[in-house]
Order: sequence, then C-alpha cells, then structure tokens
Amino acid sequence: TAFSMILMKHPMARLVFVGGGAIKSELEYICRVLGIEHAVKFIGEVSYAELTSKNYYSMGDVFVTPSTWETQGLSVVEAMASGLPVVAFNYRAMPEVIGKGGILVKHLDQYGFAKAMDKLAGSVKLRDQVGREAVIQSKKYNINKHVRRLVVLYEQLVEQLATA
Repeated sequence: TAFSMILMKHPMARLVFVGGGAIKSELEYICRVLGIEHAVKFIGEVSYAELTSKNYYSMGDVFVTPSTWETQGLSVVEAMASGLPVVAFNYRAMPEVIGKGGILVKHLDQYGFAKAMDKLAGSVKLRDQVGREAVIQSKKYNINKHVRRLVVLYEQLVEQLATA
C-alpha cells in the first residue's frame, strides 16, 4: 500500500482512520500482514459533534482519501476547511472539490499516491502553501452560500409561476 511505502522514508508517520464501515476489519488485516499496525490507528465511528469538538482534523498534517466511490467529498471539504492539504485520486468529483487544495493522483496509482504523500510529508513549506489553498477552496462549499442561491432560485421560480 501507499502508506507502507511512506513508512520506509518517514518512519514516524502515522495513519489515522476515523469512521467504520464494511471494510474496517479488512483494513486491519492488511495492516497486520504488512507489519504496519504500529503506525495505524482506527478511531472507529464518531458523531459529527465529536468529530468537530475533538477536532480530529487538527491531528494531521495531510488528509489522504483513496476513495473511488466518493461523490460529494464532504470529509474532504471538512479537512480542507481545517487547513489540511489533500491527496486523492483524480477521479469523479475530486478534481472539482479539491482544486488547488491538494494533489491529485492518477486513478488507482498506489505509487503515485505514495509519491504525493511523500512530497507533502517532506516539505512543511509546501504543506502550508497547499493547506492555505485548501482553506480557500473549502469556502466554495459554504452551506450559507448555497442556501442563499437556492432561495434566489425558488424566488425566481415563484415569480415565473405568478406571471404565467
């Protein structure tokens, strides 16, 4: 896996999984087989209130998501809003969601994924720069902005129906 490659160059690196799901036990097994369980922590399921109150995002330097099924990227936007640069596959919605707030990697390219993580792990300056871009990008997904746009759309629709 990409993280096992990172550990060779950055032995103090840690990978934290927040959440559960159907593949958690499979991931734990893979960690044991690869001998990296000492560097991987599974937090488990947490409520949104706990996620924000304990600020799990502040624990990290980089947010990595190897997801191939993410359609909206809410966790990615939350991480970017916390100032974390993102590493993700260049797939589905990720290019639009991440923008300049991370590094996109060819779909399913584990070596490229590890290389992107290494690039950010090895440079505080780059992490900070991309992290600032991540915060800017995350503001595009502000709920208040979208609610206002939706209200305007509804008002226009009501006006059109009233004059029809």
